[in-house]
Amino acid sequence: MRRGLKKIQVHHKVTKIDIPKIMPKYRKNVARIQEKKFAKDLVREISGFAPYESKAISILKLKDIARATIFLKRRLGSNKRALKKMKELQAVANE
Repeated sequence: MRRGLKKIQVHHKVTKIDIPKIMPKYRKNVARIQEKKFAKDLVREISGFAPYESKAISILKLKDIARATIFLKRRLGSNKRALKKMKELQAVANE
């Protein structure tokens, strides 16, 4: 029996498979993205805004961005989510 570093490891011979640079799972399906956007817009049009969203819009109309961010952060849990929602609601408030 061999022990330690002198032990020789024998591996199976493997031929490398040429994989295309862009694998299908990383490609963005444009039709799927457009479908998803259409569905989100339709639901938003039918159901409207949640009460906290309408309150945030009213705060944004007063041009108090910091207060709106803090309000959304409390409701959504994290600053990242709050900023993302803020962009969405600012577009509505500016219309």
